[in-house]
Amino acid sequence: VMNAYDPDSDNDGVLDSLEGNIDSDGDGRPNYLDLDSDNDGVSDVIESGGVDANGDGRPDSTIDSDNDGILNIFDPSNGGA
Repeated sequence: VMNAYDPDSDNDGVLDSLEGNIDSDGDGRPNYLDLDSDNDGVSDVIESGGVDANGDGRPDSTIDSDNDGILNIFDPSNGGA
């Protein structure tokens, strides 16, 4: 999905609408494209309750059963957080 239509452009499990179009850590990358938007060394996926066993900054599970743009692991309607 093109980023313009992707509800989670950086695929970190946090919706762009929640991350906002600001740059919280001043690294030149807006939060919605930044895998560690506060630059604390802990990826946004971990901070949002996801699992990232391989450390790539993206959730290990990318299943979205209802195709609403929210991964099941974060979607309360699919048993997520």
